[in-house]
Amino acid sequence: MTDAIDLVHDIPVWLCAPDGPIVRETRDALDLIGDAGYHEARWVVLPVARLDGDFFRLRTGLAGEVLQKFAQYDMRLAVVGDITSYVEASTALRDLVRESNRGTQTWFLADLDALGARLAGTGDDRTEEPGDPRRAGVVGKG
Repeated sequence: MTDAIDLVHDIPVWLCAPDGPIVRETRDALDLIGDAGYHEARWVVLPVARLDGDFFRLRTGLAGEVLQKFAQYDMRLAVVGDITSYVEASTALRDLVRESNRGTQTWFLADLDALGARLAGTGDDRTEEPGDPRRAGVVGKG
């Protein structure tokens, strides 16, 4: 499987294949942002398997750098998959996940169905509240 553009509730999303390159540094995130932008996507859907473990250890700074680049380039990010073990090991990560899921820039979700539910509920409008993330299968909600 390769990365590909798709529509989720008429919103263009760049679906990253689970077996693609690992995001180990900021440059890797910029490559994803560039690919998604080229295909006119509004969201990058990134499986947990594509993130280096350092992403979930906040003291490394990788998560902050990656999330900053996505915000800087006005590209939204959905991290999809089970991050329970990471969240259970870090109060700071649990807080980051909770706060991210309250916003509209970055979401940590269980699966693509949860993404579809969130996008259907927000209409991809930054001014709307995303609603209760627990109804959308959010992982690591604290």
